[in-house]
Amino acid sequence: MVIHITTSSVSILFFNYKVLLCRIDHTYKFYYGGAQKRPDAPYMMAIKSAEGKVIAHVGEGNRKDVRNAVEVAHKAAPG
Repeated sequence: MVIHITTSSVSILFFNYKVLLCRIDHTYKFYYGGAQKRPDAPYMMAIKSAEGKVIAHVGEGNRKDVRNAVEVAHKAAPG
Protein backbone atom coordinates (compact mmCIF):
# COMPACT_ATOMS: atom_id res chain seq x y z
CA MET A 1 0.00 0.00 0.00
CA VAL A 2 1.36 3.40 -0.99
CA ILE A 3 -0.03 6.71 0.27
CA HIS A 4 1.34 9.90 -1.25
CA ILE A 5 0.93 13.26 0.52
CA THR A 6 2.30 16.45 -1.00
CA THR A 7 2.96 19.63 0.95
CA SER A 8 4.34 22.89 -0.38
CA SER A 9 7.98 21.74 -0.35
CA VAL A 10 8.14 18.10 0.69
CA SER A 11 6.60 14.96 -0.73
CA ILE A 12 5.97 12.23 1.84
CA LEU A 13 5.56 8.61 0.78
CA PHE A 14 4.18 6.02 3.19
CA PHE A 15 5.28 2.63 1.90
CA ASN A 16 4.82 -0.42 4.13
CA TYR A 17 4.78 1.85 7.22
CA LYS A 18 8.15 3.40 6.34
CA VAL A 19 8.29 7.13 5.72
CA LEU A 20 10.39 8.42 2.84
CA LEU A 21 10.95 12.19 2.49
CA CYS A 22 11.68 13.46 -1.01
CA ARG A 23 12.58 17.08 -1.78
CA ILE A 24 10.58 18.60 -4.61
CA ASP A 25 12.37 21.04 -6.89
CA HIS A 26 10.16 24.13 -7.29
CA THR A 27 12.61 26.09 -9.46
CA TYR A 28 11.00 27.44 -12.63
CA LYS A 29 13.32 26.34 -15.43
CA PHE A 30 14.04 27.52 -18.96
CA TYR A 31 13.99 25.26 -22.00
CA TYR A 32 16.62 25.84 -24.67
CA GLY A 33 19.21 23.72 -26.42
CA GLY A 34 16.98 20.64 -26.08
CA ALA A 35 17.01 20.57 -22.27
CA GLN A 36 15.61 22.26 -19.22
CA LYS A 37 18.08 24.68 -17.68
CA ARG A 38 18.09 26.11 -14.19
CA PRO A 39 18.12 29.91 -14.18
CA ASP A 40 21.21 31.67 -12.88
CA ALA A 41 19.10 33.38 -10.22
CA PRO A 42 16.10 31.70 -8.55
CA TYR A 43 13.61 34.46 -9.32
CA MET A 44 10.16 34.03 -10.77
CA MET A 45 7.45 36.33 -12.01
CA ALA A 46 3.68 35.89 -11.78
CA ILE A 47 1.71 36.19 -15.02
CA LYS A 48 -1.73 37.71 -14.42
CA SER A 49 -4.90 37.72 -16.49
CA ALA A 50 -6.72 40.92 -17.42
CA GLU A 51 -8.79 40.48 -14.25
CA GLY A 52 -5.63 40.40 -12.10
CA LYS A 53 -5.78 36.67 -11.31
CA VAL A 54 -2.43 34.81 -11.29
CA ILE A 55 -2.56 32.26 -14.13
CA ALA A 56 1.08 31.15 -14.30
CA HIS A 57 4.58 31.60 -12.93
CA VAL A 58 7.65 31.85 -15.14
CA GLY A 59 11.35 31.98 -14.44
CA GLU A 60 12.83 35.45 -14.58
CA GLY A 61 16.11 35.37 -16.47
CA ASN A 62 19.06 37.67 -16.04
CA ARG A 63 21.90 38.67 -18.38
CA LYS A 64 23.67 35.31 -18.09
CA ASP A 65 20.50 33.33 -18.87
CA VAL A 66 19.83 35.40 -21.98
CA ARG A 67 23.46 35.07 -23.10
CA ASN A 68 23.34 31.27 -22.75
CA ALA A 69 20.10 31.03 -24.75
CA VAL A 70 21.46 33.31 -27.50
CA GLU A 71 24.64 31.23 -27.78
CA VAL A 72 22.59 28.07 -28.26
CA ALA A 73 20.38 29.81 -30.85
CA HIS A 74 23.46 30.95 -32.81
CA LYS A 75 24.81 27.40 -32.87
CA ALA A 76 21.46 26.08 -34.11
CA ALA A 77 21.03 28.73 -36.84
CA PRO A 78 22.12 27.76 -40.34
CA GLY A 79 25.15 29.50 -41.78
